[in-house]
Amino acid sequence: MREQNSKRKPIPGVQVNFSGAVPTISDDNGHFRLVFQGKKPGDIIFINEIRKSGYELVNEKELKALKISEKEKLVVDIILATAGAVDAAKKAYYDVSDKALLAGFNRKKQELQEQLNNAEISQGEVWDRFKELQYQYDRQKQSLDELAEKFARVNFDDASEVYRQALELFKEGKIDEAIAKLEEADFLNRSERHLMNRERIEIALDELKKQKEENEEGFKKDLEAMLRQAQLYIANGEPANALEIYEIVMQVAEDNLVVLQTCADFYAGQNRPEKALPLFEKIIAHPEADAEQKSKASQNISTLTQKKD
Repeated sequence: MREQNSKRKPIPGVQVNFSGAVPTISDDNGHFRLVFQGKKPGDIIFINEIRKSGYELVNEKELKALKISEKEKLVVDIILATAGAVDAAKKAYYDVSDKALLAGFNRKKQELQEQLNNAEISQGEVWDRFKELQYQYDRQKQSLDELAEKFARVNFDDASEVYRQALELFKEGKIDEAIAKLEEADFLNRSERHLMNRERIEIALDELKKQKEENEEGFKKDLEAMLRQAQLYIANGEPANALEIYEIVMQVAEDNLVVLQTCADFYAGQNRPEKALPLFEKIIAHPEADAEQKSKASQNISTLTQKKD
């Protein structure tokens, strides 16, 4: 039980209630013990309530359904923040993203106007390009709330130092500097190295088990960082740069539900139904997808199919 962005500060006195387990309370070290009847490693457990006055749960989505591990601990730690902290951070990220998105839209609209004035394109071409530009803007605008929510729930204690610095710059409105920080870290090449290491490690799995676990953790963090880097590009009105990252991410982690959802939403927002539809179908068939995710995927398939027709 830890507090968000606190250098892993434990939180005592949190009431923990899981379905089928005896309710318990976290101790001074943030530790708690769950006692289940008739459960074994690999069985799924569901959270009922995590509660402490003055705090709110940050990583609820990660805790919706968990499996009992071989080790005597949950797969993920429970992260809380002081009440109102997530909403405050979300508003800050939303405002920055909204301002950048509008600036990018106006910039591209001005470019169309200048091309028309210089007789470089026709009235019909301007109209078609503006409609596509407006469509992309509207879709990206709709995604800002969800994007800000994701940024607000990032726990810097578990993120890389580079990403923490980048997100702080982004929150200050220095989006170009934030993107430059992530580009300098070169997560794309780093992820390729992690992937090569994974293949090599699997040859001697028993002897290199610890090294494999460390490498997988690094690959996971790099993957998360690449997705967040793409999200910053989107927030800054640079979908082409986000597209390059998503294409690479899909090659190395196409079975990852978060990757599938993120890329499907992006392609739908970019009016690329031929790319989005197969991914939404994979989400529906994914064993980790919940009912809400499958329902949304089905709705998107229906909308994109109608638009395509």
